[in-house]
Amino acid sequence: MVSPSATRLAGRYELRRPLAETADATLWDGFDAALQRRVRVRLLRPELAADAAARERFGRAARTAARTAAPAGERILDAGEDRQVGLPFVVLEWSDASAHAETLAESDAPTQRLPIVDDVGGGRRPPQPPRLQRLALGLLLIVPVVLGAVLVRAVLDQPSALQATLSTLGARPPAATAAATAPPGPASPTAPPATATPRPAATPVPTAVRTSGVQTAGGQTASTPTGGVRRRIVNTDGQGVALRASAGGQRLPGKGYDEGVTVTVLEQDGAWAHIRGDDGRDGWILAVTLGS
Repeated sequence: MVSPSATRLAGRYELRRPLAETADATLWDGFDAALQRRVRVRLLRPELAADAAARERFGRAARTAARTAAPAGERILDAGEDRQVGLPFVVLEWSDASAHAETLAESDAPTQRLPIVDDVGGGRRPPQPPRLQRLALGLLLIVPVVLGAVLVRAVLDQPSALQATLSTLGARPPAATAAATAPPGPASPTAPPATATPRPAATPVPTAVRTSGVQTAGGQTASTPTGGVRRRIVNTDGQGVALRASAGGQRLPGKGYDEGVTVTVLEQDGAWAHIRGDDGRDGWILAVTLGS
């Protein structure tokens, strides 16, 4: 490294203290004795003095920067090669804002990390965060998105609160509803003890369902409903319905039917209805999701 007490470069530029280093150059806090102003001096590293390729890159970067419209504090004022030192240099305009981030500690500790200086015009690039920090930041951004998608999927797979409420209201037998709404009357001493109303058995839909064979892509024959009570899927908030193995039973694998799709009702058991779609798949759904 060139000593700050060395002879002035080109007889006018004093090197006061180093500001930053790159692989091929050192940036100095300098002073232009001829014009009595503070400058920054970019000097090729002494160990690259005999490297023709490094000297050519240094000069090419200076010429490119000189032809570029640079902001205040980054403009090139002079360039050349000092004969006594034997190294090419570039003189840049002084900028307090740029030098503040580039200035080394006064102790000039050898373990201090220096800012990275661009090849063109001595501009600064902030040090990049370590790879582990970038990975941790990426995980912090990705994990909430994945968890949110899982929660949304879990909500969509369950009946909505509106469907559950309508199912509870629809499961009450007509006789119990009438008894609950009727005004109380005088008690009869000879009235027989109250007995639980038996749950009505599953009532088949009166209209018979006729099926016809349809040849599928795999060569098998599926049953397709051609008659019966035809109803549309409604009241699902656009989510559609999932098929279940029985009334209130376990959810069948695969997709159910979207809202607006017309299906055939095979039978009804309280709040649940047994349906079959035009593609031959059947299962149980809440009766409140069937419209006209």
